Amino acid sequence: MMHRAAIKNFEQKLSRNVKEDSKSVYNYVRSNQKRKERVGPVKRDDTNEGVIMDEEEAAELLNKYFSSVFTLEDLGNIPNPKQTC
Repeated sequence: MMHRAAIKNFEQKLSRNVKEDSKSVYNYVRSNQKRKERVGPVKRDDTNEGVIMDEEEAAELLNKYFSSVFTLEDLGNIPNPKQTC
């Protein structure tokens, strides 16, 4: 019974301070999730070795892919916006 009261008091304290300390609220909500979001399985494209099991190797592969998708823009050549009103 005491445990429930402690949880209720803690949650009320979090809700009162949500504007000043939103990070704690999100940490608390995330800690109570039953399912942890994960990426995977990641499959190798360049070889027939199958699925990558090492998290670091999978992160490197995803980083390589996403960095190839985005382009560097020439910030010195930005056009002026047209007036719409």
